Amino acid sequence: MRRKIFFLMSVLFFCYSFNSELLEKKAEERKNKIGDFGFMVMSPKTGKVFFVYHPELIYQESFSSGSLIKALALLAYSKKYPLDPNQVFHCNGFKTFEDPDKICWYGPGHGDINLIEAIAYSCNSYFYEVIVKNKITQKDLIAVLDELAVPSLFKNTLLPEQEFQKAAVGLGIAIPVKPFDLFKAFVSFFNGGYLYNEKGEIEKWVSYPSDWVEIMRQGMRGAFLYGTAKKIFQKNKSLPLMIKTGTGASSKNGVYDWRKTIAWAIAFYPSENPELALLSVVRKGRGGEEAAFTIEEFLSLILNPNRILK
Repeated sequence: MRRKIFFLMSVLFFCYSFNSELLEKKAEERKNKIGDFGFMVMSPKTGKVFFVYHPELIYQESFSSGSLIKALALLAYSKKYPLDPNQVFHCNGFKTFEDPDKICWYGPGHGDINLIEAIAYSCNSYFYEVIVKNKITQKDLIAVLDELAVPSLFKNTLLPEQEFQKAAVGLGIAIPVKPFDLFKAFVSFFNGGYLYNEKGEIEKWVSYPSDWVEIMRQGMRGAFLYGTAKKIFQKNKSLPLMIKTGTGASSKNGVYDWRKTIAWAIAFYPSENPELALLSVVRKGRGGEEAAFTIEEFLSLILNPNRILK
């Protein structure tokens, strides 16, 4: 039995390579292509950080998280209402952010979609109409942020109702968070509820509804297979990945800056019983897909360190 356990541990150890020199080289090459960004990979099971690039951006700066906040809005909803993964809503697409009926990022609209597909496609309209509007309040979302130990200036200012509802689906700059704080929350979704601090120590334990966790898992797997990160699947179909992307609004001196956005992606590998959790945040990103491709490049190098860097 001891020999079998040692063999399994050896297999896990040699599956991944965290050669700092190679990863730093990849980071500098990636920075030349996309500009300033942060990246992090850790063990969701132990909290051990294997590699971090641009720690100041990851640990100290705050950004609007875009659609990543949808996961927390759904968690707030689940504390008040039963979850129905099969509930269908028709997304009409985008007209103007002032028209709540047409505020989705995808112009033509997603059509008829259910909750899991809404997570995969990161559908603003579904979350606005089904999950947030007349369902959860700013107080509800603040309670979730507190439970997950995610500090945010969002807690200090009471927003007008419609402004809150838009913020809760990822629009605007009202909910700034530090990347690591949100990352550790996502990690806890899939490790049994353990929140790790920067040192890899258990900060607290959170109990999540099992149906909510499974819906998030299926939605994030869908994001990879057919949703917002499907181009990674088309590039590398062998990756058993689940991922959530986000496009956060940028700000300058506390004022919304429409000229640039923040690209986010949080991923887990493999999708079942994940061994690695990965985070990418691109300061001047062109959508969450850019952060997702950053994760794919680093993960490919970690899984196959002998490949030639391109």
